[in-house]
Amino acid sequence: MDLATILLLFKSSLLVGALCFVYVRWHGKHGEGLGVLAVSFLLQAAATTFAGMVESGTLTGTVWIVIMTALGLAGYALLWTGLKELTTGVKTKGLWLTMLPPSLLTVAVLFTDSVDDNRIRASVFNLSAGVYLLACSVMVCHDIGREKLSAKVPLSLALGSGAFLCFAIVLGINGLLISPDALNIVFFLLIVLFFIICLFIIIMVKERTEADLHRLIATDELTGLPNRRHFFNGLPAEPRPGDAFILLDIDHFKRVNDTLGHATGDRVLRKVAEMIARDLPSQAIYGRLGGEEFGVFLPGSGNDAALAIAELIRKRIENHHDAITTISAGVAVARAASVITEVMSAADAALYKAKQNGRNRVWLHVET
Repeated sequence: MDLATILLLFKSSLLVGALCFVYVRWHGKHGEGLGVLAVSFLLQAAATTFAGMVESGTLTGTVWIVIMTALGLAGYALLWTGLKELTTGVKTKGLWLTMLPPSLLTVAVLFTDSVDDNRIRASVFNLSAGVYLLACSVMVCHDIGREKLSAKVPLSLALGSGAFLCFAIVLGINGLLISPDALNIVFFLLIVLFFIICLFIIIMVKERTEADLHRLIATDELTGLPNRRHFFNGLPAEPRPGDAFILLDIDHFKRVNDTLGHATGDRVLRKVAEMIARDLPSQAIYGRLGGEEFGVFLPGSGNDAALAIAELIRKRIENHHDAITTISAGVAVARAASVITEVMSAADAALYKAKQNGRNRVWLHVET
């Protein structure tokens, strides 16, 4: 495959990628960075077009070489910027700083002998491209811990592989390790990798949208806690002995709504939800069950730990000035051969006892 064909394929892949980014940006959520990525691919496509025309002799002169180099380097710089915006969801400030390195490199090419030396110019360009791709790979990989999306792993690997190929091109241009005849194969693999990078960027956007939809379905809109359906879906049908269920209810919540207004009632719900969720064990399952009622499931906690956690929540709400009211809680612990509905009923009975005995207290269900 000759260089002209490779450049045509590369340009085509970049144009297709840019169109895909524009389409997804206009027709979906979480498009932060996709516009920048589209511009990145378009600049690289323009640079590839000029490279092909310079190679064929259609365009001659130093100015076209400088324009070709500047567009290509700017495209790689914007690739890093676009991926940063896409992974973090935050628009990059000071875009001129991103464009500073390619600008300086272009000036260096212009005012040195490398502008007329294809080997040096191509080495500088591909070395810079490899550094940008490697930086993109590290950035995406580092962000996996913050937001676990499966597409980030292959995307990071594809970016890293692209960096490796760019470095291999530099070696091949300078007659090291790779023969000049093998360079066309390396260029072709780079084209394939750009298709893969584009694919996994779009998959990542899709996964993020699906994750948001899942969170929306599973989350109580007012308090931000897991909602009733998500809470009950997470409970085991047959809890093990020692698993505890805590049922919590805000005392006199109707009075809060009637006397202070529903806006205050909503604020109380949010504050109580926040204090219930704070410092729970990592294995705890919790959520808002409806109205002013909340549930907490504690695997393997036993009586003492479950009572201690319920009491901690009760005291925290009692002593917090923003909570306004208090809560009552019923605690039940699973025994041998229990089913979850029995444990929940026992916790409900214990909650009723807590309210009967003056509210603002925790009550443990004791089997008779």
